[in-house]
Amino acid sequence: MGPQRGDLLKKELGIFTFRDLLEHFPYRHLDKTKVNRIADINSQTEYIQVAGILKDITVIGNKSARRLTARLQE
Repeated sequence: MGPQRGDLLKKELGIFTFRDLLEHFPYRHLDKTKVNRIADINSQTEYIQVAGILKDITVIGNKSARRLTARLQE
């Protein structure tokens, strides 16, 4: 682990020592191995991971209102 990761653990989780790391129990776990279909998204969905091919990538707007849009094809 490098110094940047160490600083992140200190700042975000309050982990300063190896003992702190061993005694840290996360309050939630996000399973990032499961890939869902876009059709599975609903109003109750908090986190979801989808996979596909980005198509029709464009930048719309200007200055601070500029954003990237794309179409995801499964």
